[in-house]
Amino acid sequence: MPLTEKQKKYLKKNLGKRTVSQIIKALGIPELELRTYLAKKLTKEKYDKIFPDKPDQEPQKTNTFSLKSWFLNNRWRIALLAFLVVITYINSLNNDFLSDDINGIVNNKNIGDINQVLSSPLSLVYPFIRYLVVNIFGKVPAAFRGTNILAHLGATITLYLLISLLHLPQIGFLAAALFAVHPLLCESVVWISAGYNPYSAVLILISFSSFIIALEKKAPKLYLLSVFLYFLGLETSEKVIAFPIALFFYLVSWNKIKRHWEKLIPFFVLSIVWGFYLFGAFSNRTASLQRDFYQELPQIRTPSQFIGSTLRQSIIAISSYLGLIVWPKGLTLYHSEMNFSQTEFILMAAVFFLYLAASVYFFRRNKKIFFWLVFFPVILSPTLTPFGISWIVAERYAYLASIGIFVLIATIFDQLEQIKSIKNIPTIIFILLTGALMVRTISRNVDWKNQDNLWLAAAKTSPSSAQNHNNLGDYYARHNQLDQAIEEFQTAIKLKWGYADAFHNLANIYLRKNEVDKATENYQKAIEINPRLWQSYQNLASIFFEQKKYQTAEEYLLKGIEVNPNNPTLKINLATIFLSEGKNDRAKDELEKVLLLDPTNQRAQTLLENVN
Repeated sequence: MPLTEKQKKYLKKNLGKRTVSQIIKALGIPELELRTYLAKKLTKEKYDKIFPDKPDQEPQKTNTFSLKSWFLNNRWRIALLAFLVVITYINSLNNDFLSDDINGIVNNKNIGDINQVLSSPLSLVYPFIRYLVVNIFGKVPAAFRGTNILAHLGATITLYLLISLLHLPQIGFLAAALFAVHPLLCESVVWISAGYNPYSAVLILISFSSFIIALEKKAPKLYLLSVFLYFLGLETSEKVIAFPIALFFYLVSWNKIKRHWEKLIPFFVLSIVWGFYLFGAFSNRTASLQRDFYQELPQIRTPSQFIGSTLRQSIIAISSYLGLIVWPKGLTLYHSEMNFSQTEFILMAAVFFLYLAASVYFFRRNKKIFFWLVFFPVILSPTLTPFGISWIVAERYAYLASIGIFVLIATIFDQLEQIKSIKNIPTIIFILLTGALMVRTISRNVDWKNQDNLWLAAAKTSPSSAQNHNNLGDYYARHNQLDQAIEEFQTAIKLKWGYADAFHNLANIYLRKNEVDKATENYQKAIEINPRLWQSYQNLASIFFEQKKYQTAEEYLLKGIEVNPNNPTLKINLATIFLSEGKNDRAKDELEKVLLLDPTNQRAQTLLENVN
């Protein structure tokens, strides 16, 4: 196959500046093809200088890749990448547990129980990591966050390896440096509950690298390792389910699909298995979102509604992520501002369709660029469904997908560095860019320092988020600014009327202000919306107990216990009511149940001694 004009131009510019192996990798052609072309173009003296062996000798397959040698040869670059990661995230190490961390770790009594880990056979890896951290270090935020940072470092180094295999080492280094420091990835690293993203990314990147080397070296064991690592990646996060599609495009882009298409079968089989699992869990997921998070799910009834909703969500999501990569200003936990003017949406659609057009263009002109263009939306695709089971935009979703854009940016800088007239300027710009991104990430880490910082930061970017107004109400309540807390909870209710948690929290504030009637009214609204809010039953029971309305208090506590049967506080409170009513036998029975659940419960022991 003759070289294209673009390949010839590249060869003329880089011959003598780069090694033969680098040129071959960049051009994507066999060495023998390069030899044949140069034998016609160069004098024998020049040719022999580049290829010392005989010109008619067919090159032997080297198959000499060694991971150990790669690490040794690239140790200084790897050390610099490690330095970038550590400097960028060291100020986040002692941040508090935040948001989902509270229920997922702090209040999770079973997190250190191996049986709890094994209870979800298709989601083992991340719970197992948490199990190890708890049992080694205890519930220490720095230990959990430290493992996230180590996983991010692992993903950064593995990305460098992967791109070095596919392109040139300098492109791999530039892409990995951007990945190491970019603030879009901060949420996945600093927020402990989003740590499954760097863990799954490490597994997927190693799987991809193993796949590439296995094909080149014809190494069955490496190929099986690649499949197994993808399995572990799925065990860590189902969001990597589209990885086999990325592998398909890799084989197409590197002209290997005809020879190796059958190698994709195990990957697609694993994705199909997980797909059936996720489909089976779909109804439970939607029920949980509606019941526990008060989320109104869109009604998708026809194919046209599905296509239209998917297209709209894809336009918003992809254009938003690209905007955050280029200008990472509006970072927030809650990307709630999803109402756009007609002009804004037209601009977003223009970005989206220009991206598609670029993908089509490069499919014809440069399939390697095409691959990274499609890698980005392919990896994002599991989060682009229109069923409302995921956020339209969430920074943690873009952790692995963003690699596609970083490689494209790195390629542009690498090409600019080849222009003699602007020598060193691209390098200086890249260093400044990396430094600016690092500073932005370090600043963003401060937003994740504690709950106060996080909710106040989100207030600036997410004014339409009912969740964040509810969180702000909690912030003001903790600082004893009760009127501001009431205002925030009422705003949350206005934004989402069926927000039972906000009604409950509002009632708590009224109770603190001794406005008992308003507290009672809002607790009752909370359980009317969400009958599973056992805390509201408990607090109503307390109100009526203080009013000596023991029968009503008992009824509310029994409803609370029905929802949360193993809660010792509810049972102790019920025993207290029985004691007040002179029902000592029933009180004794409840206290004995508490001690069966928690033999060290001091309050239950004291009350039981008084009963006896």
